[in-house]
Amino acid sequence: MKAFVRVIILVILITSIGTLGKDIFGQLKKFDEIRQVESESNNLAAENQLLKENQKNENAEFSLEKQARDKLNYKKEGETLYVVELQDKDEKLLADRRENWKEWYELFFK
Repeated sequence: MKAFVRVIILVILITSIGTLGKDIFGQLKKFDEIRQVESESNNLAAENQLLKENQKNENAEFSLEKQARDKLNYKKEGETLYVVELQDKDEKLLADRRENWKEWYELFFK
């Protein structure tokens, strides 16, 4: 009887150790995955920050070039600069547009 109890206790202990070992191995595997994802996340955040800084620099350079071209009439080598004078839109609209009542008068009486 003592031998049978010892065998049952031994089987229970081996089963418990196996189950516990499996759980510990699963947890270690999950911790490793978490570390990998955190590392990847940190790398992507650093890359994102670098891309944002590059975008700001490019936008600033483009903005400077646009201002130089528009306000100072600068040009690049090999380009031809054309200057076109435009009438003020308000003056042009006032010159072309007649008063509304005059248009109706001309439509019906002339």
